Amino acid sequence: NNYDDPSSTSSQYDDADNANNTINQSPSRNKNLPPIIDDCTELDRARRVEIAESHGLVYDEVHGVESILHALTPRERTLLADDNMPLRHYRAEKGNLKEAIRKIKCTLKWREDFQVE
Repeated sequence: NNYDDPSSTSSQYDDADNANNTINQSPSRNKNLPPIIDDCTELDRARRVEIAESHGLVYDEVHGVESILHALTPRERTLLADDNMPLRHYRAEKGNLKEAIRKIKCTLKWREDFQVE
C-alpha cells in the first residue's frame, strides 16, 4: 500500500464500501436455518457445573429446560424462536433457573411487543 498516494486510499475505501453494500443488500435472513448443533464440549459443561455449584445450584440441563417450559404459558411457548431457546437461557444463567425463567419471559415479551417472528 502506498499511503502517500491518495488514489490508493480512496480505492481501498471504495472496495470496503462495496463489500459492505453487498452484505447489506443480501436477501433477508433465511428462515429455514439448519438446527443448532450442540457443540458444547465437556470442558464447557464442566465449567457450568462448577459455576452453578459455587452458587449453591444444581446444574441439570434436562430438568432446567423442562422447568423453563413448564413455567411458560401456552402463548409464551408459541413465541419461542426455536426448540433450543430454553436451553440457551439455562446455560447462559449457569443453572440459575429463577434467572433463566425471568430472562426468557422478558425476551418472549420483547419478541411479542416487537412482533419478531
